[in-house]
Amino acid sequence: MRIVAFSLLFFTFLFPMEAPALAQELPVGEELRFSFSPQYPRPYDRVTLTVSSSQLDLSASTISISVNGVVVGENERKATFTMGGPGSKSVVKVVTTDVDGTHEATQTLFPADVALVVEASSTVPPFYKGAKLVASEGPVTLIALPDFQTTSGTKIPAANLVYTWRFGDKILESESGIGKNILRAKAPIRYRDARITVTVTTQDRTMVAQGATSVSPVDPFVRVYKHDPLGSVDFAHILSGTFAMLGDEQTFRAVPYYYAALPKNAWTLNGTDSDQDPDLTVRTTGATKGTAVIGVRAQDSKVINNAETRFTLQFGQARSTGIFGL
Repeated sequence: MRIVAFSLLFFTFLFPMEAPALAQELPVGEELRFSFSPQYPRPYDRVTLTVSSSQLDLSASTISISVNGVVVGENERKATFTMGGPGSKSVVKVVTTDVDGTHEATQTLFPADVALVVEASSTVPPFYKGAKLVASEGPVTLIALPDFQTTSGTKIPAANLVYTWRFGDKILESESGIGKNILRAKAPIRYRDARITVTVTTQDRTMVAQGATSVSPVDPFVRVYKHDPLGSVDFAHILSGTFAMLGDEQTFRAVPYYYAALPKNAWTLNGTDSDQDPDLTVRTTGATKGTAVIGVRAQDSKVINNAETRFTLQFGQARSTGIFGL
């Protein structure tokens, strides 16, 4: 059996990946303190307010909690309410009364949101309809898409907002600032996720949203397809198990998925190293029937990410010469 190889180049493209949004810290009164869950509500979120104080004895006080003038809780330190839609505001007021008199605090909440998109650059076949998944140490782009609206219904442009990006607990100062809603980064190695967070605020910090995501590399793999040198690659059928070669010659294409860059290929024939190109052409030397095990291994430059596959090739099979196989 004689083996000849043909070469092929794949190209990778960089896509934006969106970053998560985080929540804001809200001002509180000195006597009465508020905490919200979630801390920075989005439109229509169900919010729980908790009241506390280091100066007042709330257990010996009457408590009234109202939102936009409507009482939502009495004589309890917690109350739950629903945020309005985009461009709304919720004025939260807490009034307590004890032997020393009346104490009150007010906080205005403006709902805001940020959508997160994560896209990666990794190797896939041409015209691939699936998503490019994150490759180990491959380039990724995170994009924050905020939805901030004023009470008049005017949407605040993304370029006018302030973005603070974090990797874990570390602030990425050079990537943060006004209008910096895009973060380009390098993915971690496999099995080590990277937690990325972005906090988005108006310049006066009256509105804040927060989001987070984990950048998680996937395991790469390699697939083999039948290739007609005068036509195209048959990406509809993955070769595995047993493949019957009905002619005297057949070309195969090795396609790596989800590598940061095009890896090297190493073909084997019955366990013996063969060619290192993406294409492998097999020709029979006679009509004798037989089988051969063809394998291919895709390996990146750092010899960290390896994937392989193999199949059995049947050759010298009988072929029909006319109608009804006669």
